Amino acid sequence: MRDKAYFAFHTQKSDAARRGIVWAFTLDEWKLWWEDKLGSNWLELRGNKRGQYCMARCGDAGPYHPSNVRCATTEENLSEAHLGRKKTDDHKAKIGLANKGKKRNQDFKEKMRELTLGSKRTEEAKLKTSFKTRGSLNPSAKRTEAEIRYIKMLISKGYTNAKIVKLGLCSHGLASSLRHGRTWKHVHV
Repeated sequence: MRDKAYFAFHTQKSDAARRGIVWAFTLDEWKLWWEDKLGSNWLELRGNKRGQYCMARCGDAGPYHPSNVRCATTEENLSEAHLGRKKTDDHKAKIGLANKGKKRNQDFKEKMRELTLGSKRTEEAKLKTSFKTRGSLNPSAKRTEAEIRYIKMLISKGYTNAKIVKLGLCSHGLASSLRHGRTWKHVHV
């Protein structure tokens, strides 16, 4: 008799095929991958509901292959899938039709206004986030603290932005931002 894992595997595999995505897992590899990520009760933890875990492709691109997937919550996977994608006019119209005639209470309207205008974060929350993504810990950082310290040292010695750029250390914009203390404020010479 086939178990729940067998059906979950084939459901995910056929869903990938329906979407035109290459599937490179065998049933045994797939089971081991989940057990490695979530432990022995992985079958109860995975799924497509809020708070459950799913197999997310890196950058939402490429095949379902052990080297191209990670374990993520459903919410994380959905937000990554929609990142940078613009809604078409047709899609916006469908959303509008789906919401047409729905009554919204005042709390909902205030929450939506806050989301669209920018959420209000406490200073403590801002500080926590800034320490987690400060400097080279930021995933989009192209420089290390040591490189920035060296550039700041050259600035303090009187090097011009043009001279620093000519040395190939950074762009004019970064040199200017460092000189005026707009970025990398935590790095001191």
